[in-house]
Amino acid sequence: HLSSAEKFHYSLRTEVSLLLSEGHAHANRYALAKVWYEARLVRERVNTRIATEVSLVHAAMVAIMAPKGQGVKNLNKMLNRMRDGN
Repeated sequence: HLSSAEKFHYSLRTEVSLLLSEGHAHANRYALAKVWYEARLVRERVNTRIATEVSLVHAAMVAIMAPKGQGVKNLNKMLNRMRDGN
């Protein structure tokens, strides 16, 4: 069983570790508020990237199975929107 202080320390180390893995080379020197805020931003960015990758895999699978190339058209539209920053 971890004490409250140990849970807090573990949570903080987890956040710093995430930031370090995402390129925040000086995360271990950040103020507590900055650690938590930046970790939240990193999580949002990583989760968005994962969701985008899942959507692309799904669209690719549909493109393979859809009749008459409609799935390929939809996949290409999705990729073009991504390239345009949308």
